[in-house]
Amino acid sequence: SKDDAATEKNLKMFERFGISFTPYQGGEPYFVEALLKFRIEKNTGALHLWYELQQIDAVIEQAAQDIAEEIQKSLADVDIYFGRPD
Repeated sequence: SKDDAATEKNLKMFERFGISFTPYQGGEPYFVEALLKFRIEKNTGALHLWYELQQIDAVIEQAAQDIAEEIQKSLADVDIYFGRPD
């Protein structure tokens, strides 16, 4: 319908957006791009919305590396490998 087409056009404007994501409690926030997904049911016109985080694994890995670097700085005399003292 005409209303469904207008809704779809309006939602496409917000197709990509960013959120602040903190992978570890008490840690630093990281920017994560998200994609807005939606479906309009043809029979009922019901709108279903959800989002998908992009490259979330890379963000979590970066957060873990940043934490390991902070620990290494705090414990300059101790070598740290994969987040554990050796």
